[in-house]
Amino acid sequence: SVWERLRARFPRAQVLEFYASTEGNAVLANPSGKKIGSLGKALPGSADLALLAWSFEHEDFKRDERGQLMVSGVGEPGILAARVDPSVVMASYDGYEGDKNEKSVLRGVFDPGDAWFVTGDLMRRDEDGDHWLVDRLSDVVRTEQGPIPTLAVEDALETCRNVRTAVCYGLGGGAGGGRQTLTASVAARDGLLDPIAFTEDVVSRLPTAKRPRLVRVVKTIPLTDGYRPRKSLLKEQGANVGMGEFVLTYDERAEKYVMTRSGAVTATA
Repeated sequence: SVWERLRARFPRAQVLEFYASTEGNAVLANPSGKKIGSLGKALPGSADLALLAWSFEHEDFKRDERGQLMVSGVGEPGILAARVDPSVVMASYDGYEGDKNEKSVLRGVFDPGDAWFVTGDLMRRDEDGDHWLVDRLSDVVRTEQGPIPTLAVEDALETCRNVRTAVCYGLGGGAGGGRQTLTASVAARDGLLDPIAFTEDVVSRLPTAKRPRLVRVVKTIPLTDGYRPRKSLLKEQGANVGMGEFVLTYDERAEKYVMTRSGAVTATA
């Protein structure tokens, strides 16, 4: 959505997409900029890459009948992994531990003794071999309707009238792994969001399962020093809002958003 808004405002601008994992050696680039939003392909001479198939049902990598990890097919989301030199891998990185340790290395993935750095980024690959970021694995919301990646929902919300910034995440679930409530914090341009107009926009852009059940309309979105939304802080805040802010709740039967009073709202899965 940022790419498209930039091109709309500056028609002569050329956007080049580049991806590199902070802790690892995975590198992707879209130098032509022809596919808006695509991360492109691995740079020549960079590490070998693979999209390891993931099962949300079991919260683990998919394996074949021999117990070997599988690669996701065209259009199927998988976890991006990059081959690393097994002789120089730090021992502390060994063993994938899911969301607890995203700086992990798997050994013996395709060949005995090989090592692959797991980025924790969920991606899909199109028929041309270009990669598209789906979401961070840890950010995917596990709802009653199934796993919901948040990036596509955020992009859709940011095209709604009067919305400046949108951040999606899950509330609820707890330590027992229960289902979460798809929640969004939205910063409106003038601090207000018309529930009727917002409903019209969301219904036209998102299927029922991907419509946030709770929408916090806030003045600002907390950011890191690198200008990334602080989703962990938003999760800690729950459905609470500050003075002058409010919450929209989604009425599934009426298929519309209803404004509730400012203050604490209990989010249930």
